[in-house]
Amino acid sequence: MKIEIPQANTHNDVAKEQHLVPRTYMRKWSHNNSDSIYVFDKNKKEKGVQPANVNSINYIVGFHDIKAGDVFVPDEALEELFGFVKKQCKVICGEDELDTLRKLNDKFYDYDNWQIYDGDGVQATRKEKNEIKRVILQSRYTFIETQWCYQYEDNWVQFIEMIEWKVRNWNLKVLTKPMTLSSEELVKLMEYVLIYDFRNSKGNAWINQIIDDIFPKELAEIEIPNNERVHKFNKTIGDEVKYEVRIRAFYEYLRKKNGKIKLMINNYLKNMGIKICLTTLDNPFITSETPSMVVKNIDGLYEHIFVATPTMLITTYRTDNTEKYIIANLKKKYVNRYNKYIAQNSELLITYQANMDIEKIMGKQL
Repeated sequence: MKIEIPQANTHNDVAKEQHLVPRTYMRKWSHNNSDSIYVFDKNKKEKGVQPANVNSINYIVGFHDIKAGDVFVPDEALEELFGFVKKQCKVICGEDELDTLRKLNDKFYDYDNWQIYDGDGVQATRKEKNEIKRVILQSRYTFIETQWCYQYEDNWVQFIEMIEWKVRNWNLKVLTKPMTLSSEELVKLMEYVLIYDFRNSKGNAWINQIIDDIFPKELAEIEIPNNERVHKFNKTIGDEVKYEVRIRAFYEYLRKKNGKIKLMINNYLKNMGIKICLTTLDNPFITSETPSMVVKNIDGLYEHIFVATPTMLITTYRTDNTEKYIIANLKKKYVNRYNKYIAQNSELLITYQANMDIEKIMGKQL
């Protein structure tokens, strides 16, 4: 068979262990300005608060990689995954000729039944066919992870430190002319509230609820056989559907600033104001594997909260004046209340303090 089988597009310069909670974010909870933090795993309560390293938690291998067989695969990803096959081979599967990149991806689940021929009509041997499959399986399209880092993660620390510096100086009236947040900064802050929400391991609560409402439960709970999973972490059909929706949303937003994330950001900006809640390191906020989340507050209302740093939490409220924002220095009981919301809606708690009062935060859940 006369075809050139290339090296797989593995993109070794892009992380495989993809932190859904960025390490640069988690380091804010380091007690010694390093990679060391303290965590409490609700699934291992007997161990209590434990030291941890930001490099070893809150990541999933290849989570944002687009792979062969995925439901959502943009054109440029199809080219990376199947381009060498399409350019050099004729592929038959059953009675169908797979003569487009899209068809090759859609039928990749049935690869064992592919008949692959070169330009001279010579059919691939089993060894050649296995080698072609290996290259396809090892290839990954890494646009989402690359652009997430470039557009958001790399700028996070500088942005949020500037925001906190501004609001604290304004609140303390240290500056001769208090520095207020610009409209652009408020938009960016709201953008981070939503983008962190979509990135966390659970995904956006509103999108998940819509899928749960329209997707039959008995179908969502069907387990995908291990050898048929494109991504091993998607164990059920429901997992796969929610995953593909969020991957498409992330791609569309990072590529063109449109799609579901853009729609949600616009809705928030149109209807919601920002409240910036401040505390001190003597009474810090905890965070978790879901830094941005929708919670049901003490009044029974849904509230979107985002723990920005150990000393600053962003929350939203409905208002007609969306250019207005509120700065509040929280009393200890209100910091504790937000920490309880976080603890109740998370599995892995991250704390600035080794002596965190778990019993007080968790309450009846402990």
